[in-house]
Amino acid sequence: MFRKEELGPGFTVHLHRTRAFKTITARLAFQADLDEGAAARALVPRVLARGTRRLPSLLDLQVELDRNFGASLSGDTRKVGERQLVQFSADWVLDRLADEPLLDRMGALMAEYVGDPACDADGTLRDEIVVQERKNLADEAAAIFDDKARYARYRLLEVMCRGEAYARPSFGRLEEIRATTRQDVHAAWRGLVERAPADLFLVGDLTWSRALRFARRLGLHERRAPRRLRRTQRRRAGKVRTVRERQDVAQAKLALGFRTSVRADGPLYPAMVILNALYGGSPVGKLFKQ
Repeated sequence: MFRKEELGPGFTVHLHRTRAFKTITARLAFQADLDEGAAARALVPRVLARGTRRLPSLLDLQVELDRNFGASLSGDTRKVGERQLVQFSADWVLDRLADEPLLDRMGALMAEYVGDPACDADGTLRDEIVVQERKNLADEAAAIFDDKARYARYRLLEVMCRGEAYARPSFGRLEEIRATTRQDVHAAWRGLVERAPADLFLVGDLTWSRALRFARRLGLHERRAPRRLRRTQRRRAGKVRTVRERQDVAQAKLALGFRTSVRADGPLYPAMVILNALYGGSPVGKLFKQ
């Protein structure tokens, strides 16, 4: 479905050309090891969303997006296996519908959004914004305990994968978030844009040459060789373990975890997805039937 090409060291462009949509979607994903620096990296998209050097506030940024026919820019963090993905996404309407060069504008704006954030006089990310976003992220991490279904999944991974990178949440652990400083977040941002392997995905009615033009505007093809990431650990399934935690709740939560050798690109992956649906927490799950 995607045509791809490595445009520079550690920077790959992927294009799925389709006329099914009236918009272009771009997603830039940086990869990092899921380690002790996860909390600082999770704060990066939150801080960058608060403004650039040219557009130093949320209002300034939103006004600029509105000028581009209601385009959107956002960032988030997730994990895939033992990798942390720091992602930045953009959506805008096709140039031919707007009758304006939105592709070039959004390429420049996305480059600014990711690579030229608003900073204090010392050139470091704004301390006030880092403090605010650190508190917001810490509050969200602490709130997992109050969502018992989510807490059960959190504890399942923590117990099942103890000693492995996958046990760490995509946003880091609560104590790591609270200990993160402005310098940590600034260093994490520089590490991502300068050395992290990156992939740009584009979907829409876009030619390959225009996709490459958009990608070059980000400037990531001119970087040094990317930082090498650790190989994913593979552990054999051991004995079945049962862990019970007791709390004063109205409804008990059951979380089941299984180690398999099935890979996402393997032939048995569709069967595993069905198995997960049958015994998972969806309304069609067999565990809901008496």
